[in-house]
Amino acid sequence: MKIAIVGGSGFIGRNLAKALLSDGDEVFIVSRKTALPEDLSSLDKAHLVSTSKPSCENLEGIDILINLAGESVIGERWTEARMRALRTSRVDLTREIVQELAKVKLKPKIFLQGSAIGFYGMYDSDEPRFSEEGKVGEDFLAKLCFDWESEALRAKELGIRTILIRTGVVLSPESGALEKMLLPFKMFVGGALGSGKQCMSWIHIVDMVYAIRFLISHPSAEGAFNFTSPNPCSNQEFSSVLGKVLGRPSFMSVPSFSLKALYGDGADVILKGQNVIPSRLTALGYKFQFPELKPALENLLR
Repeated sequence: MKIAIVGGSGFIGRNLAKALLSDGDEVFIVSRKTALPEDLSSLDKAHLVSTSKPSCENLEGIDILINLAGESVIGERWTEARMRALRTSRVDLTREIVQELAKVKLKPKIFLQGSAIGFYGMYDSDEPRFSEEGKVGEDFLAKLCFDWESEALRAKELGIRTILIRTGVVLSPESGALEKMLLPFKMFVGGALGSGKQCMSWIHIVDMVYAIRFLISHPSAEGAFNFTSPNPCSNQEFSSVLGKVLGRPSFMSVPSFSLKALYGDGADVILKGQNVIPSRLTALGYKFQFPELKPALENLLR
């Protein structure tokens, strides 16, 4: 099959591309970069489409389109300019992609759209718990996800099977939340963030990739799917298990006020969370490779 991945040069996109290439698929990485990522550059059937937005010409004859693009919500203050950038890279880009899809004669059979469990809102503890039936939250990130998904669902009107991927905290030592947590622990100053009571709904990068391939192979799969382990945990528990796996202490908690001072409202992504379970994935028969946190971290870090 011919598969295009918008935002395919990111760490999720690269891992997904390598898996699809190993299946024998032809993969087109749609990225603003001018060269393929180093780990893809030597692989047969990997191609770069160097553009910020795919055109209808780029999408003609593509069997599956996957959109993983979006500016990171972590690591910067949520200024007005930053919030506009978050919206532009998600809502506006998705709208433009679907508009281009409408012009394609031979349309993709499947459109997989990235989203996030921020759809459900952000909370200080592990209550409430959300399946895919949960209502949209009321904060900025929830409204952003809702608008993002609404634009993607317009692809259904074009006769394209549309899947929404509501991703949790993707665990990989090469990028994301885990990568940022490693240095403090290695320097013996690791610990919980804020109260530590906020829930972390996480997923191993392997399950992230395998679950996407799983949904592609199931003709009945469409709509929203939570991409999280069936066993979410508190930030305190995550920090404790991470310390044990690394052989490091986990007692130097980072106070909420310092993160608020650094990131403003953007700190809520770290200080709050969501208790989310992958009800639709498990109901469809997906078997997680890493359902438990300790084996997942051991696999990634040892």
